Amino acid sequence: MNSNKEDKMHEMIDAYINDMMSLKDKLSFESRMEADEILKEEVFIYMSLKESFNEKDWHTLDKRSHGEALQNIKKELKSATLQNVSINVKKAEEEYYNVINKKLNKRKKFYFVAIAASFLLFASINLPYLLGNDSLEDHYNNYADWEGIPSLIEKGDEVAIIEKLYESKDYNAITSHYEIMQNGSETFHAYSLLKVGASYFFNGNYNEALQVFDVFIQLDTIASSRGNWYKLLVYLKQDNKRKTQETLNVILSNKNNYNYKQALKIKKDLK
Repeated sequence: MNSNKEDKMHEMIDAYINDMMSLKDKLSFESRMEADEILKEEVFIYMSLKESFNEKDWHTLDKRSHGEALQNIKKELKSATLQNVSINVKKAEEEYYNVINKKLNKRKKFYFVAIAASFLLFASINLPYLLGNDSLEDHYNNYADWEGIPSLIEKGDEVAIIEKLYESKDYNAITSHYEIMQNGSETFHAYSLLKVGASYFFNGNYNEALQVFDVFIQLDTIASSRGNWYKLLVYLKQDNKRKTQETLNVILSNKNNYNYKQALKIKKDLK
């Protein structure tokens, strides 16, 4: 990708995550993300970076001047062995921090370290695992990725409450908050629903977790297929073979579905 095209792409991503696009442009951009894994990866990195800065610092960052260094970081991380994420983080810091020390101020140093960490987080979520045996419980242990539930770009009151409670693992408080809002016919943000479902799951309330994930799927957003993946984790944990196979078939019906490759590995291993 040449420099002008890359700059334009970054401008579009910035406009998207800051809700500066028209509805038509936003829908068009989301359609592009569905078909373009590289673009989806870029958006993920920008979302993670924005979470790392306050609003003032985010808008004063120079996001275009060091595009070549950004690409070098990604190339190095992609070529490294992803079996040990901690080694990759250490390697990225050692190889790039010296360069950053010479060329960038403190704020931009943190920007590039955040990029490296964000990319590794994305890679680790999708890291393939070797399966030790045919137990559904073991498949659950190998593929569970509850920490992969995204944080929100824009945090309103409801979202901020759920984020804080989830980080502190106060799952009872999350489910209670959800039930209170449901009784008042309040609407939950899509990604907050995933954390509500996960909270029910961690409390052992599997049926309630499945119901919440179904609500998320029915929202029919660009990320709806995540709901099926988390339902699969519940069925694996329950050792429910029939529901596991049914949910695997749903995920495998579309190669663009979340964690399609991981679902395919599980399907093959269970035969």
